[in-house]
Amino acid sequence: MTGLATLMYFLAAGHPATAQVVAGDAETQSNGPAAPTDEAGTMWIAGMSGGYLDRQTGSGSPYAIASVTRYRGSSYLRAATTVYKSTLSQPDAALPSTFVIGSFGFGGTWNGWVVDLYASIGRQKFGQIVTDLGPRASTAGSGSPYFAGGLRAGRLFRLGERSAASATASLQYVNTRSLRHLIGPAGPFDAQIPDRALSGSAALRFDRRFGKNGKHNIGVSIEHFKSNNGSTVALVEANVSGQPGVPPAGNAPFAVSARRTPDSWDEVAVSATMQVREGLWLDLEARRSFGAIAGDSLSSTAGLRWKL
Repeated sequence: MTGLATLMYFLAAGHPATAQVVAGDAETQSNGPAAPTDEAGTMWIAGMSGGYLDRQTGSGSPYAIASVTRYRGSSYLRAATTVYKSTLSQPDAALPSTFVIGSFGFGGTWNGWVVDLYASIGRQKFGQIVTDLGPRASTAGSGSPYFAGGLRAGRLFRLGERSAASATASLQYVNTRSLRHLIGPAGPFDAQIPDRALSGSAALRFDRRFGKNGKHNIGVSIEHFKSNNGSTVALVEANVSGQPGVPPAGNAPFAVSARRTPDSWDEVAVSATMQVREGLWLDLEARRSFGAIAGDSLSSTAGLRWKL
């Protein structure tokens, strides 16, 4: 859950307000121009990006994001679609999934205060389970819904003509169901278990503009996360109460329960935005986590944005 939750928060929703720096008297963002230049005061930006997340405890996960953002004054509205492939590795099985998630974000900077919020809805489609007996379809359904939401708020500090810092705090919630391959009294079976996480973080970020007229930007951030569910463990238990819980199949005399594992970790990120030409930007980011019980991860992202 750790890698998915942070990936969705930073990529699917798009939160440019927290990456702001100051260039003269105009505020701009490393994730795209914040100050419109047309007479209507509105700017539309489209973007495509992709990346790869590598976990210590599992296989790598590629992802792709498409977004459209409307900037108006110091605020923005954004719609994004994220496709994310992930494989849950167990000692006796590999369980791949594909997430397709739509997100809507809103935020901006007002009098030095930054706010970003988002809501996401999508679906996790289960792939073929791979065991020693070969690949096969899941017997616990074809997929599950995905819901998430988050809020980030903080303060922007001007450090000079081309540099700034921001201190922010965030809260996010993720709700989905995970597929597990388990062993019960009657043998192996598949089950979906609730996979929910409530996470918070505190971050400090530094940004610096460079190049002629300050058209390029580089940012460095460090963030501490704390979650009530860094990873979910599925337990097969006797169904002594007669309640189905998460029944593996039929009226079996046992059920599956989910045990949450609290977790905390730190993340360091380096990002850069370069203006290739007027109305076209190249975005790069690398992100590394440290100290997660669920396993640390390294992600890299590259993308292009262009003015519509």
